[in-house]
Amino acid sequence: MAQTQLVAQRDWGHFGTTPRNERAVKFPRTAQLKENAPLYARLDGGEALADSVTLRVREFRETAKHKWDSKKLIAVTHGDVIGVVRYVFEDMLPEQWHDVDKNKTQRIGNCAILWYTRQNPDDPSDIRPYINWRRMVQPDDPASSPFGGEWQELPDDRFLTGAQLLKSVEKVPRLFTD
Repeated sequence: MAQTQLVAQRDWGHFGTTPRNERAVKFPRTAQLKENAPLYARLDGGEALADSVTLRVREFRETAKHKWDSKKLIAVTHGDVIGVVRYVFEDMLPEQWHDVDKNKTQRIGNCAILWYTRQNPDDPSDIRPYINWRRMVQPDDPASSPFGGEWQELPDDRFLTGAQLLKSVEKVPRLFTD
């Protein structure tokens, strides 16, 4: 028997119920934040991706890991949640997520398939303890699939050294000077 777990879509609140062409006028600050920092923009009367949606996706990942670890799992969801799935499952830093979000070649279109696996697609005997490969396919237009629809090994450098962390911090403007 199939088991299900609901991962609710992002609540767009008042911002989402407002016609697109009126959003920038009615909610100028939110529209600006959504453009400049989409991971953190809290939509008026709704949610930010970085908090509630991220928590729901992390809970889903933990449930999947503990309840369905040795089984195949199919999840169906919407674009905002798919973006957060990438953020969580690929252990991205916020700036990495922003780079991916702005990169049109990595967009997940409608009805796309995002596939993760612990098993090496080139060597079935190589099974890792954690998700290590990702494939993104656009079934209605395979040629437009990110990375040509091919499997991508997730980078091992998903954790920063002290020097890398310092370099990352230096990109952020200082609020206070010495």
